Amino acid sequence: MASKTLAFRRIADKPRKMIDKTRRCSAPDLHNIPTVISYREPRERHAKNRNQSRTLTAVKIVKFAIAPKVIPKCMVLNPRSLAKVDAAPALFAELNSNNIDICFVSESWLNQKILSHMICPDGYVMDRKDRPGMRMGGGVAIICRNNWKIEVIKVTDDFESIWCKITTPNSVYYVASVYHTSDPIYEPKDLLDFLSDTCDEVLLADPDAEIAIAGDINQLDIKSLMQQHGLHQKVNVPTRGDKLLDVFLTNYPLLWKSGRVHKDLVRSDHLVVTVQPTIPTKPQRRYVTFRDTRDHRKLALEARIILLT
Repeated sequence: MASKTLAFRRIADKPRKMIDKTRRCSAPDLHNIPTVISYREPRERHAKNRNQSRTLTAVKIVKFAIAPKVIPKCMVLNPRSLAKVDAAPALFAELNSNNIDICFVSESWLNQKILSHMICPDGYVMDRKDRPGMRMGGGVAIICRNNWKIEVIKVTDDFESIWCKITTPNSVYYVASVYHTSDPIYEPKDLLDFLSDTCDEVLLADPDAEIAIAGDINQLDIKSLMQQHGLHQKVNVPTRGDKLLDVFLTNYPLLWKSGRVHKDLVRSDHLVVTVQPTIPTKPQRRYVTFRDTRDHRKLALEARIILLT
């Protein structure tokens, strides 16, 4: 049985005018180009589609400058007593002339009879830990700018060490000031274990914590401590005679340059260490006022004085 091909056409479809394939178009005959004229959807449907596309909400992008990370400029200081007569003004001059943000003090030689506000320079706050039992010497402290938040971290009192959490406008640092005497009443290993355990506690609470440990350690063997926590020593030159006694350890070595030493304004046999950030802090804008000395202003001032007299 021969198959038949049936062609169906929907009633709704309108008839099309077919192209005449036998007719060819020449270049000059532009008005006789073959075209297909088909059914076109109503304009209302196109308008409806356009209206639907307007349901999307335009988001305005606001560009703003991102403040650079605040990296403190640090100082490691062994004054061998901040209770000396000229120690307080010398400390103020040292911090302000070098624009220091955080100062690590070892051998503060303070006791409960000496109040902090008598020693701490204007514009700074100080948290300290004196040697217990009114024994002579020792003691540690951390001095920080007063527009930053500083919190003391509770640790054991068995060692001369103070830990603080310092919060800047856009970053947080965990810092420690340590003093290890040359004739300790404890085993040096116990101090190393204490520092290691404290680092573990800080990193457990904040895995990305930025730690800085500084002070006078009197040639304490810290190789194992540095290896365990990825700490780097930023002081590479002697700080007392030909010996390197003062350290600045951090687990973020790219934040600070190598420390520089110079003679301290506070009388001491130690050199002071200054550790500068790799990215300097943007200086604060200051507004300066001055008197207008133009001639017409001078004449106006003279006339005003004559009028008042």
